Amino acid sequence: MRKSLYLSILFNFFIFFLVSSQEKSVIGRSVDDLPINLYKFGNGNQILIITAGIHGNEVNTSETAEFILNELIQKKIKIPNGKSLWIIPRLNPDGLLKNRRLNNNDVDLNRNFHTDNWQPLIYFSNNIFSAGNKPFSEPETQAIKKLFESLKDKKSVVVLSLHSAGDAIITGNDEYYNKQLANIVYENSDYLFDNIGYNTSGDMTGWLSDKLGIASLTVEFKTKKELDVKNVKRIIKGILDIDIYRSVYIESNRDFGKKYKNIDKIIKDLPKDIIDKIKKNKKAENDFLSNLRAIPKVSEELLIIVNKENLLPRNHVPKDLVELNNSYFKSNKNHYYLRRIILNDLKDMFTNSENDGIILLIVSAFRSYETQEEVFNSWVKQYGFDYASKISAKPGTSQHQLGTTIDFNSLEESFEKTKEGIWLKNNAFKYGFVMSYPKGLEKITGYNYEPWHFRYIGKEASYLVHNFFNENLELFLEWYWEINNNY
Repeated sequence: MRKSLYLSILFNFFIFFLVSSQEKSVIGRSVDDLPINLYKFGNGNQILIITAGIHGNEVNTSETAEFILNELIQKKIKIPNGKSLWIIPRLNPDGLLKNRRLNNNDVDLNRNFHTDNWQPLIYFSNNIFSAGNKPFSEPETQAIKKLFESLKDKKSVVVLSLHSAGDAIITGNDEYYNKQLANIVYENSDYLFDNIGYNTSGDMTGWLSDKLGIASLTVEFKTKKELDVKNVKRIIKGILDIDIYRSVYIESNRDFGKKYKNIDKIIKDLPKDIIDKIKKNKKAENDFLSNLRAIPKVSEELLIIVNKENLLPRNHVPKDLVELNNSYFKSNKNHYYLRRIILNDLKDMFTNSENDGIILLIVSAFRSYETQEEVFNSWVKQYGFDYASKISAKPGTSQHQLGTTIDFNSLEESFEKTKEGIWLKNNAFKYGFVMSYPKGLEKITGYNYEPWHFRYIGKEASYLVHNFFNENLELFLEWYWEINNNY
């Protein structure tokens, strides 16, 4: 047994004497009759619940939760009025004592919840684990079931389940309230991704979201060894500082179906060939509308127009800019910067391109106003102002300043004929990327053809640009903002 586990047991006795009975309760017991403790702080109806240690070999999650408990006891973390913070630090006390994933019935507890995709056996990391003979077959998951079913009608509850290790924030399902919660967590942490590369079944957050409608996320620490107190504290503060009901649940109830109801009105000013594509048949029309309505409000800023007439200010630097290196995505640079919001889809694009035998390389990413100023001036010195303006953006007009634009592999027009260039042209839209300066649109974009230059605008918008707008990003963006401002 690890030394830290002995300390953890002592810590629980320490808490027993410091926390009043009103704040500490036993919600159930393990197979070996160890208590599953719940600690409550604050007295508000807006509740953040943190669970940890459901996998016994993820000890750092429990130790992080217990560190937070200690800070709460010492009043180093303040609970705002109207808010509560509940913590269950040891969901699998038997497994934690033995530093093993399963409980003492040899069941993976985080596969023992009643989800639509529950199955009795799971395959993980070249192992086969039992998920129980039925959902909620285990005393530990029965305790969790009883607790959360008592809260299912309270629309001010959110749940974070701490795990290790995947460097990811994973939503319980794809409901909009979970996406709202995930955005808040991303803004208050430095986690990068939204998946760990495999699907799960019978997990707690899936059950909470699917069956009880409770917004819930899995927080995957970056390692199995280190505590992640810094990120967890930032997330706690970020959630407790908002109105959970309004920011997570009310926002999710917006009626997307009524938006853009009059399709003829919103497309009437588009070129005839685009209108014909949209109105080709009912299926095409529904396809167009469903993707348009699905563009999330939280990422509309991905669609801001940046060109020779619409400039970014000198001090525009995205707040979620992340420094990356070759351990994330292949690049010819030792380090580069991109916005966090694009990284999940970029990761999928790199993975799937490699599966197709395509090796993508990042040769340019975020550029500051000052860097673009240097780049543009160097082209002016080499070719003169007029030609430089066709091949390079003036400072403030570069999409690279957005942090969502990437130059891939080669800055030569011949890139279009390479297998990488062909793959990007045919597939980048599936991951939210579009070619900004396509061939044949030079008079519209103001730039020469650049088959290597792709901007991220989100999957729904890129689908529309690729399938309906003839790859004309400029036209799509102008139309999008016109209909949103006028209708």
